[in-house]
This record gives sequence, structure tokens and C-alpha cells, in this order.
Amino acid sequence: MLWMRFNSFMLVLVFLALVGVIAMLASDAYGGPLDPPGPVASTDGVREPGTPISSIPFTISQPGRYYLTRNLTGVGGQSGVTIASNGVTLDLNGFTLQGVPSAANGVLVSGARNGVRIENGTVRGWFNGIDATNAALSSISGVSVIGNGIASNDGSFGILLGAYSSIDNCHVSGNTATGIYADSITIRDCVITQNGNDGVRAVGHTFLQGNHIQANFLSGGGVGGAWRDVRVVGLNNVLVDNVVSFIYVDTTAQGSTHIFARNAYCSITKLGAGSTANAQEFENLQSIC
Repeated sequence: MLWMRFNSFMLVLVFLALVGVIAMLASDAYGGPLDPPGPVASTDGVREPGTPISSIPFTISQPGRYYLTRNLTGVGGQSGVTIASNGVTLDLNGFTLQGVPSAANGVLVSGARNGVRIENGTVRGWFNGIDATNAALSSISGVSVIGNGIASNDGSFGILLGAYSSIDNCHVSGNTATGIYADSITIRDCVITQNGNDGVRAVGHTFLQGNHIQANFLSGGGVGGAWRDVRVVGLNNVLVDNVVSFIYVDTTAQGSTHIFARNAYCSITKLGAGSTANAQEFENLQSIC
């Protein structure tokens, strides 16, 4: 009888111990609600590979990766981030470079550079959004360039990029003058709309594929004096598989061959009396007027 009572007592102890272990495991496993309480405002306290940028103006003078840690607002008369080195990746990290009245460039590449990459964020409210004219063999990817410039036809640009470079998966919209100045570059899978002058100014040897380019407008006359989504002003440009409402081939593009293939468009206009620009057209669909 004593032995049976002892066994029963031990079983009770084992049962209570198991209940305690299960309770502790359940307490450790509970990590709070699945959804965070709100968006993360910045990543100032989180170190990533590379050099953090937590304030502007900021000048990059050494190769490497640089990343924003928060939304940053510029200073009048100065550029936001100046790149003065080859081999630089500027990761906007999902944040915004915000300009102010009289601010210069959101991003400026200073001096002849190559191997520059600008990616993943928004540039808004500067004179030029991204001035990378001096950056050859470079790229801009996943960037929204919106609402830059001061007034219509003020000579500003959303994006300028150097030769043998590429722009992809970008949104270029609402800039007061030209959206993209394109000289010997490739532009793919971008949305380019509602810019105050040319959507894309194809200066020469430029390849556009898979873009949506519409509702870019030059007000008050000038060349075309109307909707001007792609303005071809240089030699040997290629447009393939784009949705582009209005294409203008300028008189400065005379004597060269341009290829327009499989685009959905409204009209292709050759400007100037006696223009000799030779636009080869293949399988385009004139269906979006």
C-alpha cells in the first residue's frame, strides 16, 4: 500500500513538472503581434554593409557602397549627394532625397566617372533630379524621379546619364522640363509620364525597350508644340516594344536611320521641311490615339 501511494505521489510530481515545462515553452514562444506597430522611420541604428548616409549634403570620394538611413532634405544652393569617385553604389534604401527651393541636384556625379550605380528610392524637388552626365558605364535602377525642376522649359532634367549606361525599372514623372536626356544609353521597363517637355530626348545611339511613355507635353510652342513623348534629335536610335504616344524625329536627326519596331503609338512625325530622317518602321500598332 505504501509503495502504491509513493508511485501515485511520483506521478503527480512528474505531471506538475511537465505542466511547468509546457508553460515556460509557451511563454518563450510568444513574440507579440505578427504585425509591427507601424512603419520604421529610419535605420540609423542598423548597420548594413557599406557607409551610412544620415545627413546631406554628403560627398562620396571613395569607391564602395553607400546607403541612406532615412528620408533626407536638402539645403538651398547645394546638391544632396555628390559622387566624386569611380565604383560607387548609392543605395537610396527605399528612402527619399527631398529638395528645397533653390537646391541644385538631388544626386550629382562630379568629374569623369565610371561604374556608378544609383538604386532603390525617390529623388524629388531638386533642379535636376539625377545629374550623372559624367558617369559612363553606369546604371540607375528602381528609382522614382518626380517633380524636379522649377518652371516649364527651365533647362532642367529628371535624369541625365553618361554614355554606355542603362536605366531600368524607373518612374520619371512630373518634372517641369525633360524627363530623361539619353545619349548612347539603354532605357528599359520605365514609366515616363507628365513631364513638361520631352519625355525622352534621344540624342543618339539610344535603345528604348518596354517603356510606357505618354502624356509628356511641351506647352507654348517650340519644336512640336504639343505632346512630345520621345524626341529624336540625334543619330541611329532604336525604339522596340514601347507604349509611346507621340514620337518626333527632329531635323537634327537627318541623314541617319532609326528603327521603330513593335511599338504601340499614336503618331510618328518628322519635323522640318524636307526632313531626310529615315525612320524604319516594323510591326508597329497605331492604336492608342
